[in-house]
Amino acid sequence: AGANLTMNTVNSNTTLNTTSQFIVASGTITITLPSSPTTGQVIHIFSDTTSNISVNPNGKYFRQNAQDYGTSTLSDFGNTNTSTLSLLYNGSKWYVLSL
Repeated sequence: AGANLTMNTVNSNTTLNTTSQFIVASGTITITLPSSPTTGQVIHIFSDTTSNISVNPNGKYFRQNAQDYGTSTLSDFGNTNTSTLSLLYNGSKWYVLSL
């Protein structure tokens, strides 16, 4: 799977493109997901700091534990390790794959 991922380092607010990617993020920033993601797109976010990183689904919703919700910080995804987040777009929502 890693062969199909691009890697980016971000330390300021950014909007991602429709490429499946691995993001290394630092600082107090917002990562905005693509407005028109492709079905099957995967995004892995790794926080390189303990700063507050927000993830904006850009008009879509996150789906976790049978609930839909919008903009969240990494810590809102219900894990004790708030440094990683993996998402998969199914054509209508971003599903949380792992924490």
